Amino acid sequence: LNLELGTWNFLCADHRPDEILIQWKSEPSADDWETPVSKLFLRRKKRLHFKSWELWKLPHGHAMDEIVSELKNDSRIAWVEPNHLYRPMGRVPNDPLLSNEKHLEIISAYGGWEFEVGRSSPTTIAIIDTGVDISHVDLSSATSKVWTNPVDVSGGGDDDGNGKIDDLWGWDIADNDNKPTDCLGHGTLVASAASAATDNGIGVAGTSWDSKILPLKIFPSAGCDTADSADVAAAINYAVWASTRHSSYTGRMVINMSVGCTNNCASACPESALETQAIDNAIAHNIPIIAAKGNCGNTVKVLPSDYPGVIGVGATTATDSLASFSSYGSSTDIVAPGTDIYGAANGGDFGNSSDDGTSFSAPIVAGAAALILSMLPSATTTQVEQWLFNGADDLGSKGRDDYFGHGRLNLFKTLSLARYGSIPSSGNSARAIAIPNPFRILTSERVTFSVDSSVAGSNANVQIFDLGGSLIRQLTSLSWDGTNDAGFAVTSGVYLVRVKTDNGQAAGRVLVEAQ
Repeated sequence: LNLELGTWNFLCADHRPDEILIQWKSEPSADDWETPVSKLFLRRKKRLHFKSWELWKLPHGHAMDEIVSELKNDSRIAWVEPNHLYRPMGRVPNDPLLSNEKHLEIISAYGGWEFEVGRSSPTTIAIIDTGVDISHVDLSSATSKVWTNPVDVSGGGDDDGNGKIDDLWGWDIADNDNKPTDCLGHGTLVASAASAATDNGIGVAGTSWDSKILPLKIFPSAGCDTADSADVAAAINYAVWASTRHSSYTGRMVINMSVGCTNNCASACPESALETQAIDNAIAHNIPIIAAKGNCGNTVKVLPSDYPGVIGVGATTATDSLASFSSYGSSTDIVAPGTDIYGAANGGDFGNSSDDGTSFSAPIVAGAAALILSMLPSATTTQVEQWLFNGADDLGSKGRDDYFGHGRLNLFKTLSLARYGSIPSSGNSARAIAIPNPFRILTSERVTFSVDSSVAGSNANVQIFDLGGSLIRQLTSLSWDGTNDAGFAVTSGVYLVRVKTDNGQAAGRVLVEAQ
């Protein structure tokens, strides 16, 4: 398995104030050395065993810039620099099936989660769909992952006066009961992509770690194949009600609709005044609405994604091309991965079941919108759109186009833009690729690292870090046997890789499976 991992960048975070790196032309024989001008006593801390580089200890209280400047003029020294501090820029949850979720790498989720995971303020994502398996371990009502009515109690009647008895975990609008369980499996995978329980040591990760899921089932359990305008509008209105009636618990609301009316892709469905008014009402309540652009592979108008104000999401492949099934046109706003989306499956399992579609692209974007609102709960729907669109990776023709919209979602750039108003250049640094990945430690097997041609060069130096940022191995070759500096095999887990050559540097990660 070859994973091109571009989200594991490293950010320099100042330097150690009492250490300096020196590459010697003629190194001192003693471990103590006095600088010729300032007469400072330095002590050798470590030989790096690489091209005469050594780490030296400085006395406290001296300006690093002045010392570096002085030593650069010393004829015995080839190069000198501070011992910069690096931290892994990217946050990895501990969900064991994470490596199956290739789409998270594509959207730079690990870098994005460094800014926000959904815990700053409460958010809820309404899943208007076939229902959700709320007994699933990664979408469980028992762990409060699913939106739970803070007023209604079981057997208590209509405690909050909304005309629905015991609507504890959303509502089955099609069958008019309080059991919005999934009648097909579609809504469960959609909910998982948006916000499966994350960093819980179980299953998979969602785009937003901590957003609650509000199941609103609009397909009847008998058949589970068609919904209607009346129920679509009712579901939207329920989401608006929940966001206002129980605002402190629900937090900011995002609506995801991975459904569509296309008249079998031959002609557009007529617009519904009822649906239009419901959508307008939600937007007036500052609720972003994200919808699947459709799977017709043509420009036939798809509803609800083509309604004004709705963010229409197309689907891309693992290679950032437009998926063959993805609808496109003037109302395509943004795209996201929509093939081989791995997640929670109806009945408690995990997988994909060969289910590809814009249905699964949309909730990835909905999760991103929820992260923005968790970080900035006063943001408007217009601001959410601007950050999503301006942070996207431009694909296809330069600027917005009818195939990719404003581009493919980039969570790192989007959340950086929302928080700081800018996109840091480190989000675009070169990739280091590990082959094989995952890497299983065997006696005769090694993992090999490669970099883009723009970075490839001589004098390669490879550093392996654990997720705590500790350097566990430094190499002068582009392969690794899975051992640390002491010669012992590392434990199973994710390791960060930094490759540096004369022409630049690249970063990546490798999943190690110890035997």
